[in-house]
Amino acid sequence: MWGQDVELPMKIKGNPEHYENAVKYNAMISEILARKMLKFGAVKVFPKGLASVEEGFAYMKTGKIHAEKVVYKISDTPDIS
Repeated sequence: MWGQDVELPMKIKGNPEHYENAVKYNAMISEILARKMLKFGAVKVFPKGLASVEEGFAYMKTGKIHAEKVVYKISDTPDIS
């Protein structure tokens, strides 16, 4: 993606064509986001974090979930340090 050589844990050879494409993709994605052309799916957050996993599975088994992302926030889990 970079137009020049980069050394991370390993050496990556630069490729000017990849860099030019990355610049174009960045502009295209920025425009799509600015025009609000992307629509994000619904999110169902269960309130007790990982303690809600059983409840979440039961919810999924009812067939009520359609095009919805189920989320358990670890930080919402009671008694986790």
